[in-house]
Amino acid sequence: TNWPLCSVPAGHFGRHMHKDEAMEFTKNYIDYHAEKKRAGDKQESVNDIIGQQDEWPPLFQESFNLTEFKYAEGMAGMKITKCRWHEVLKELNDPEFCYATCCHYDFKAAELANENFVLTRKCTLMQGDSCCDFIWHDTRIDKECKHPDEEFWEKI
Repeated sequence: TNWPLCSVPAGHFGRHMHKDEAMEFTKNYIDYHAEKKRAGDKQESVNDIIGQQDEWPPLFQESFNLTEFKYAEGMAGMKITKCRWHEVLKELNDPEFCYATCCHYDFKAAELANENFVLTRKCTLMQGDSCCDFIWHDTRIDKECKHPDEEFWEKI
């Protein structure tokens, strides 16, 4: 099956494997490298995840329009309304593969920050939504991991 090229690796994969296989390979590759990069980089509270933009490389600082917030005990959030990766990749017209290459990592990063953290997200710019809606839950405190409804996100 032919499918749009999302990047140089995706184009290479497309000649050698089916799209679903290439996406699974990409997710596994990203998870593997995330584990190597984030080993030992643990957070105690979900609130430690937010408010770190000053530590990001300048390219990343300029790449997003975002709002971070403490939502409730054991929950922190972020709404992204502009993402440079989305702006570049949307022209390739393969949101599923672009999501796998750019957004899949976020879930693994939450897990690696602390084995008690879970990320919920219902919307992403990469999938055609108006924003990315991140909520990090600390399952030691927030056992339900209920994601806020759409009305909540519209008010941010």
